[in-house]
Amino acid sequence: MKRKLVALLTALTLIGGAFGTTGFAKVEAAPEVKTEQETLQDTERNVINFNTDWHYKKGDVSGGEKVDFVDEDWVYVNLPHSTIFYTAENKDAYLGISWYRKDFEVDENLKGKKLMLTFEAAMQKAEVYVNGQKVMTHEGGYIPFVIDITDEVNYGAENTIAVKIDSRPNTNFAPGKDKPDFQYFGGIYGNSYITVTDELHITDAVEENETAGGGVFITAPEVAKDKAVVKVKTHVENEGKESKETILLTEMIDENGDVVVSKEDKLSIRSGEKKYFEQLLEVKNPRLWAPDTPELYTVRSTVKADGVVKDVIETTYGIRKVEWKRDGLYINGVKTDAEGANLHAETYMLGNAIPDNAIYEEVKRFKENGFDIVRMSHYPHRQAYYDACDKYGVMVVECASGWQYFSNSEAFKESTYKELRTDIRHKRNHPSIVAWESSLNESRYNNEWATEMNRIVKEEYPKDQAAYGYTAGCYEWNVWDIGLSTPQAGIFGKGNEGAENAKYKDKPMIIAEYGDWTYGGSASSTRVTREDKNSAGKKGGDEGMLIQSDNIQESVQTNRSRGKEWLGASMYWDYADYAGFDSGILTYCGVVDVCRIPKHSAYFYQSQKDASLDMSEYGVKTGPMVYIANTWDEKAEKEVRIFSNCDTVELFLNGKSLGEKGHDEKMWGPHGDVDPSKYPTADSGKEINTDAMKNAPITFELDKYEKGELKAVGKIDGKEAAEYVRKSPETASQIQLRPESNTEVPLDGSSAKLVWIDIADANGAVVPSAYTDVNLEVEGPGLVVGAKTITTKGGQLAVWVRSKRGEGNITLKATADGLQPAAITIPTCKVEGLPNVVEGSDADEYEYNQAQEETQEKNIFLNKSSRASTENTANGKHEVKENGNDGNDNTKWCANSGTYPQWWEVDLGALYNLNTMKLSFETAGSAYHYTIAVSNNPMTDENYSEHIVLDNSKGSTDTDIVFEEGSVQGRYVRVTFTEATNREWAVLRDVSGTGETDNIALNKPVTASTVNTGTGGKVEKAEYAVDGNVNTWWCAKGGEGIKNHWIQVDLKNTYKLSEVKLIFEKNDAAYKFVVQGSTDGEHYVDIKDFRNGEGCEKEVIISSDEYVRYLRIQDITTRNMKNQWPAVCEIEAYGKKVDYTLSSVSREKEAFSSSNKEGSEAGHGSNGVPGWYWYPATLGDEWWYIDTKGIYDIDNVQMTWNAEETHNYFIDISTDGKNWTTVADRSKEGTNAIRPYESVKEAVRYIRIRLQEGRTTEQGFGLLDAYAPVPVGRQVKEVTATEKVTAFVGTAFEQLQLPKEIDVVLEDGIKTTLPVKWNEADYDNTKEGETTIGGTLEEIAGVVLADHVKNVTVVVGLQKDTEIPNVTAQPESQTIQVGEDVVFAVVAEVSDGGNLTYQWQVNDGTEWKDIAGATTSIYKKEKVTLEESGIKFRCLITNTKEGMEAKQVLTDEAVLTVTEAPAQIPEIVSVEAIPNKEVEFGTSVSKLELPKEVKVQLDNQEERVLSVQWDLSSYNGNVANTYIISGEILLTEDIANTKGLKATVEVKVKEESAKPEVDKETLKKIIAEAKEKAASGKYTNDSVSALNEVLANACKVVENKEATEEEVQKAIQSVQEAMEQLVEVSVSKSDLEKLIAKAKQYENTLNEYTPKTAEVFTGALEQAREIIVKENATQEEIAATYAVLQNAIFDLRLIPNKDKLNELIKQADKIDFSKYTAESGKALKTALVHAKAVSADENATKDDVKSAEIELKNAMKDLKLVSGENKNDGKENSSDNNVNDHSGTSGNKTDKNAPKTGDHTSMIWMLAMAAAFGIVVVRRRQSCK
Repeated sequence: MKRKLVALLTALTLIGGAFGTTGFAKVEAAPEVKTEQETLQDTERNVINFNTDWHYKKGDVSGGEKVDFVDEDWVYVNLPHSTIFYTAENKDAYLGISWYRKDFEVDENLKGKKLMLTFEAAMQKAEVYVNGQKVMTHEGGYIPFVIDITDEVNYGAENTIAVKIDSRPNTNFAPGKDKPDFQYFGGIYGNSYITVTDELHITDAVEENETAGGGVFITAPEVAKDKAVVKVKTHVENEGKESKETILLTEMIDENGDVVVSKEDKLSIRSGEKKYFEQLLEVKNPRLWAPDTPELYTVRSTVKADGVVKDVIETTYGIRKVEWKRDGLYINGVKTDAEGANLHAETYMLGNAIPDNAIYEEVKRFKENGFDIVRMSHYPHRQAYYDACDKYGVMVVECASGWQYFSNSEAFKESTYKELRTDIRHKRNHPSIVAWESSLNESRYNNEWATEMNRIVKEEYPKDQAAYGYTAGCYEWNVWDIGLSTPQAGIFGKGNEGAENAKYKDKPMIIAEYGDWTYGGSASSTRVTREDKNSAGKKGGDEGMLIQSDNIQESVQTNRSRGKEWLGASMYWDYADYAGFDSGILTYCGVVDVCRIPKHSAYFYQSQKDASLDMSEYGVKTGPMVYIANTWDEKAEKEVRIFSNCDTVELFLNGKSLGEKGHDEKMWGPHGDVDPSKYPTADSGKEINTDAMKNAPITFELDKYEKGELKAVGKIDGKEAAEYVRKSPETASQIQLRPESNTEVPLDGSSAKLVWIDIADANGAVVPSAYTDVNLEVEGPGLVVGAKTITTKGGQLAVWVRSKRGEGNITLKATADGLQPAAITIPTCKVEGLPNVVEGSDADEYEYNQAQEETQEKNIFLNKSSRASTENTANGKHEVKENGNDGNDNTKWCANSGTYPQWWEVDLGALYNLNTMKLSFETAGSAYHYTIAVSNNPMTDENYSEHIVLDNSKGSTDTDIVFEEGSVQGRYVRVTFTEATNREWAVLRDVSGTGETDNIALNKPVTASTVNTGTGGKVEKAEYAVDGNVNTWWCAKGGEGIKNHWIQVDLKNTYKLSEVKLIFEKNDAAYKFVVQGSTDGEHYVDIKDFRNGEGCEKEVIISSDEYVRYLRIQDITTRNMKNQWPAVCEIEAYGKKVDYTLSSVSREKEAFSSSNKEGSEAGHGSNGVPGWYWYPATLGDEWWYIDTKGIYDIDNVQMTWNAEETHNYFIDISTDGKNWTTVADRSKEGTNAIRPYESVKEAVRYIRIRLQEGRTTEQGFGLLDAYAPVPVGRQVKEVTATEKVTAFVGTAFEQLQLPKEIDVVLEDGIKTTLPVKWNEADYDNTKEGETTIGGTLEEIAGVVLADHVKNVTVVVGLQKDTEIPNVTAQPESQTIQVGEDVVFAVVAEVSDGGNLTYQWQVNDGTEWKDIAGATTSIYKKEKVTLEESGIKFRCLITNTKEGMEAKQVLTDEAVLTVTEAPAQIPEIVSVEAIPNKEVEFGTSVSKLELPKEVKVQLDNQEERVLSVQWDLSSYNGNVANTYIISGEILLTEDIANTKGLKATVEVKVKEESAKPEVDKETLKKIIAEAKEKAASGKYTNDSVSALNEVLANACKVVENKEATEEEVQKAIQSVQEAMEQLVEVSVSKSDLEKLIAKAKQYENTLNEYTPKTAEVFTGALEQAREIIVKENATQEEIAATYAVLQNAIFDLRLIPNKDKLNELIKQADKIDFSKYTAESGKALKTALVHAKAVSADENATKDDVKSAEIELKNAMKDLKLVSGENKNDGKENSSDNNVNDHSGTSGNKTDKNAPKTGDHTSMIWMLAMAAAFGIVVVRRRQSCK
């Protein structure tokens, strides 16, 4: 329903933002927000958001319902709220007590209003208190409950509401299971709101509790395309003191806001009376709701009295008719293909507390993934699911809450009856619900109960013609309308739940679940992970996903083929991975994972939707699709499977087509011929048909894997319709963030956005091998739900971003080590009217919990193993030992009698130093007689007294006990009651306490390869191995041949281990295993390997000094794996917590290398930029090293290689850069890892990588990271003395070769160097001799300097230096001719008396070389050659002085250019004359036979023959004339033609000889026949158009005098064939009426048309009108009349403009014919007579006038003068050449918008008009001349 929204007070605020576009209030329909004062004057209904600012506490408290209870330390939460942050690793729900409290005020002015408090869903028992008074206890976690708080609240004062939620299993009400397998999660996981109404109001259907009544109940008794009848039953209550004449106005409003139908009725309702209005609304041409067209109306119900609106409710409703028949499901009379899936209402991180806006996105994705129907398994879902299903066209099978449990107790059965009634009343108006599954899933209920459930549905949803509530059930099919079963239950057979059972031959059927259980039960091969690695023991990645696809494909084929006669709907199990039966792990059968990231199978279901379906107007993405189900990495299958709904798919690999294929006719079926109710066997699989599937997969078999790009192009009717590209993933380089949609998030503190996180390479391809830690940060009014650092799985994961109250957009940022970060902006919309944010509200509950865990001591007694002297279980009591430490004061342990002593003892699981204990006795405040004993071993009645640490045997009221620090230590704690108090039996309600243990593994998170669920509900969980209880254990799911068993503990922090203790289940199992440790959970080192030898006994103790966060027992086996499965009772670990946070110490540090390939640098190896690599220049021995600039205790070294191939290398380390130690030798056995992990536990400064000669490929690496913790500070013990430095006088300080670092020895003997800073002030560069310079050593990371070793010195000796020669004249470049000599010279000088020597050098283009003997200042080279042009010369000048360093200088380069004298080329002076030619008419160019060569005379008297290229562009063999043709002379290299001389020839073409014309009479006759048919109006527009095109070509043949006999015969045949292809068409009176309507446009303007065409038009229109009123008019008459009127419209001709023609006539009349020849004068006179006739003809057309103009004009132009006459004398013809050649236009002023005929525009208009009517257009054509 839509409800009016308003702020009640500051503490009660507007719904709308809180519920987005869904559920209780739809934002798009919400009226404006009113102020508080406006609210008080309005009597209409208001709905107030009650979601924000609840104080929450997990766990039970005493007095939580009281008004004055102090809850200030509780965390603020907003609804919807769950008790869990749900992940694959944290899936188990909290089953216990939780409390919610909220303070609010109610305005005094609201007295007299009705206040209804609604909770949409609370899991699963709720006790509600208002101001300390209990107002309701609600049982059932899946349906809403409503409380009238009108008389419970304080007006004008503060109020307190408290809700106690109990999520523990309860067999008294549905679903009833005492051991839940599907998770309950807990919490108030739905919305909460207060509805404020007038005393006169429409009731609430849930609160009213009337059969088929209360509120608004809408049905559609009659549904058809042209009309629907909607019945609206409205319940109105008058709680006022006076009777009211009440008016109810009910309106149906369409999507445009228009009222399509309404009904108003009046009833008198007395005070305290309730009455029903029943109204029938008739909707004409209704927009019907269906899965492909989810059309919706709004039903607005308005209650009025005393002229005032009292209440308004808006209900969304879709008109539809549902029919379940034996052969299928029909919606609105149309059989509907109902492919669906089951859906659990839970998601990653949020659990079941999904905000409404996110539910809409969920349902939309469900629809877009190919599903049209959802089974709400196995319980009612939240309101928003159904609203979204209505909107997006998803049909619903609504389920009662229950699975695999039934109790015949009255309490349980009554709860199911009540829940079903409430659910129907709540959801009955949803068009999406097509069936009520009112049974309990897979539960063995009895016939009596089933009959009653069925009866309730019929009673609550009574049949009324087309309105009918269908029921479905899994057993007792005779009761239900629809049989519901599964393959495993035998639906394909003839048994009790078999669709082929003769008893049920007419019953509709639903396959409720398929695709999972029949493929292996709880070990189903359908259960796979999207990522290739998982801790669940499941297959994953491509391998797993394709197995799942095989199973689903086979199942769909089986469903459709075996069920083709009876299948109504089929539901895959399950849409998404969920927390279900599989203990310790998720159930991974979803086609999307828990983060809603699709697996391959999701795209298979998408491919089953019709490509032509377009639901874009409903916001749903549909249409053509194609998907490559192959990650295309190095592990890729060579078989590439493609899912598509296109006709064919063409596959390309790196741009090369691999072919185009249609859908497979065969596919793999794991069952083969095996009964589909059974599991497949190892050899049962075979190829099966795909004929029943809509779109089978398309498979390509490739020869080999080739890295690069796969592209699939889907085609429909041969045209490209869809495309999908899959690129081979390369090295991860970036993070990508993808929000689930771009819709705005309401800033209400509840709404949230799902954002997917991808780890991608540089091309944007997801890297499936990336298991990467990603840090998340939010800016703006939002927060990350859950942990702020997450680890991707297979390159992907997701994060929820929840809104806060406020304004502005939200920015989400993601970073990861070594990857390019990402950020996105999430658009938001501000929500007005919400309460102000108080301190602590809109809190981050996850961060709060983390802080609480760090600050609060843990209850070490909770749920530990216990024993007791006796237990009270008589008379149905259950006061057992476990209750003594279950954390719940409402349960208790009680002895079985009043005798004493009685005792209760707990095993804490490890040795503890006890700090505190808290005891909860039966009666608070009483003095109890008891002792507490603590021991390292279990105690006996004989020895416990030796271990007493507290003796209150004389009686004490102490319940809070604090022990002196370190005074009480032990593992076992016994409380002994020595005598009675208050004559009570011994009772402990709860025992709790705190303490510390050295066992760092205790109760830490644990995962395992598998978990044995066994039979009889046995669950041997992984967490039992660290619970401190040796009587519980983890057991793997084993068996002979099953391997790779492991269990791992996350110690939560890094420890330096001292000892590990393992306790196995059995002493004789001979356990073999390896103990491993890791700091990052990815890379492990062996601590101790026990896989060799005889095997271990039950208890194993290992010493270790490893740094470990993750402790793993790997590869566990036993002596007898068939019967003794790996089982661990306890894992204990001891050690010291250390700060061992690893970070890379090598990024962007200075790097060095032996060589670098061009474009590569040493720094590329460690600069941290993805995709950058250091490559050596050769394939020989090469090295690379880095200086980390510190002394680090390295943990490991990793680098990323450029390609996945075998890499051989050494890793060396050093502290001083001189002495190296090899720590990793991969020289013999290389590694194929693209990023190998090398464990290095050494002190390091320098890290070197050495590559060996022998590599065959170019190998390089980047992203080298040396990971180390924060370095320790090592003291410098010794500083090595410096050596003397020599230099020349005048040397600048910065040019002195002073040591940059000094050798030092550290306290542990490590040698390294430290940077030194020298004191420049100590240096004088003008002073010859020795100088001492002081310096100060500087610390580096990991090194500490004491003051006494910081200062160092160095001696510098200065001496005078040699001068550099000064070049005063440089050698100059020269240009000379071949054979000449060239001389280069240089002039240089020095002033220090030194000796100058010279050495000339030459460079011929490769390198500089000395010229032998060229050792003077002048160099001469004789007789240069042309080949020496371009060489360079320079001189090296050296100044030498005895005992001093020589100084040199190079001159500038001089270039030698050598040239030759140009050669003389002969010139053409004449071209030979070519004889003239005469050819026949029609001679083509190719037959002219012109000469190809001509002779030319050169200026050197030589004669040559050269080719000629003739220019024939002016020649036309079909025109008699004389042509002068010229030709271009084609020159050779040794001849010039600067004058441009050409060859010429004269060609004369003779006159054409006359030819007889071909006989065309037969062609003319058949043309006439065809025109008659075309004009008859009997044929379709397309076929007549085709005929007219043929006729046009035939007429051209007739008019062509040169047409050949062959052309005439071909034209005859074409016309005959076109006539045979004419298609007759029928014309209805409706078509004729439309044509008459169009013809009316011409009636008022007929005076603009020629009289003759106007007269024909008028007659045709009158005849058409007569036919319309003629009742018995035949089809032939209608068609003929239509054709006549249509042709009359076409034939209308505008009266043409004759001004130009008349002007020409005047000019012709003035001509003196005596001046012209008789023949030319006669032609003009004939044309003049014809022109005057046309001018006088009132029916002459535009074409007639134009033809007369042209004829007359040409005749005047062709006049020929008698010899001697002047044509222009008298100037009577002076205007001949100035006659305007404009087309004539009518001078009449007409309506320019009216259609005109007789021209091109009108033709187009008429064609468009006829096409709109679907009628043939007959266009008469002119006769062929």
